Amino acid sequence: QLAQTVTGRGAVAGGISLVCQGLADLRTAYTQARAMAGLAAAGTVISLEDLTPVRYLLLTADETARALVDPRIAAMLADDAAREGALARTLLAFLEADLSATAAAAVLYVHPNTVHYRLGRVADACGRDPRHVSDLLDLVAAIRLLDLVPEPLGVAAASVEGTRRDRPQPRRSREGRPA
Repeated sequence: QLAQTVTGRGAVAGGISLVCQGLADLRTAYTQARAMAGLAAAGTVISLEDLTPVRYLLLTADETARALVDPRIAAMLADDAAREGALARTLLAFLEADLSATAAAAVLYVHPNTVHYRLGRVADACGRDPRHVSDLLDLVAAIRLLDLVPEPLGVAAASVEGTRRDRPQPRRSREGRPA
């Protein structure tokens, strides 16, 4: 109700800057907080401290960055998005799992062979092999730049991919070793 009364718009979004070291940093901190608030979904807060440099660059990219995405990658991702995004989710999980198909499969609740199959489909569809780090980074950047896999931003979300704190973890055996 307070947000409705103050802004007349309902839920508000917030942003938190990096830690300010003194009055001289106040202007920079204000600019950072406003930028994060501009990226946050209604009712959420984004802390700049929680973002990695790559995630920050992708969130603040302009139309020129989006235009640089290889058209073959864009077409493959658009087709995948129309089919519920299994390939894009697999690419993101594979990256977050440090290129481990087994760990990615655990996060996705599929068999590791399914992950390998999907990675091969990506390579066939766009000519970029996600098993090569440089190709995988281009593919993941394209996913984020084209915003084809929706994700909540802010502390209200249970998990925000791309932050330092939240990384999918592989299943573990009873002894604590990776399964």
